[in-house]
Amino acid sequence: MRAVRRNCITCGTLAWLLGASLTNVAVAEPLQVVETSETIVVQQGDTLVLSYNKVSPPVPTGIDSVYRRSGCLHSVGSPQGRIVSTMSPLDHPHQQGIFSAWVNTTYDGQAVNFWDLAGGTRRVLHERAVSTFQDDDTAGFEVDMVHRAEGPPAVDVLRERRKITVYPTDVKRAHLCLAAREPYPPVDSDSG
Repeated sequence: MRAVRRNCITCGTLAWLLGASLTNVAVAEPLQVVETSETIVVQQGDTLVLSYNKVSPPVPTGIDSVYRRSGCLHSVGSPQGRIVSTMSPLDHPHQQGIFSAWVNTTYDGQAVNFWDLAGGTRRVLHERAVSTFQDDDTAGFEVDMVHRAEGPPAVDVLRERRKITVYPTDVKRAHLCLAAREPYPPVDSDSG
């Protein structure tokens, strides 16, 4: 069986969002990465930069559990400590923090939209943490994600590796967060 992917929802916006929200910060402490069984957190001192969810956070009261999602960034914090992301707001329950999903995918002759969780037939999941890193200039992590058709039977349609790197771009003003994603292992693609 072959997976074909088109119209990727990219993380390019992620760099802009975090760059825009993380301005006017005095970088006095280095960035650090803290990994637990549920999250990978990048912080500066006691200030949260971002949190990646290896396990789905609980959905808010009133939201169907079909909208649980691991492998997303939430909470994302401003330099002043405000959380600027949200999980499953009532008017957009499919929106979980900052995430990405393949929208126009064909698997085994069937169209699959991994963005749309409402039908309960597809899911994007955290699979494993590959690595974390921090040095004087960056901090971040690499993770593997799986895009699953829920079946029956459940089938892992494609895997991808995501790398999130946080940079202090100016000692007194901002951080920049870059996100990269690539199929892992590579799948056949159709760019048409």
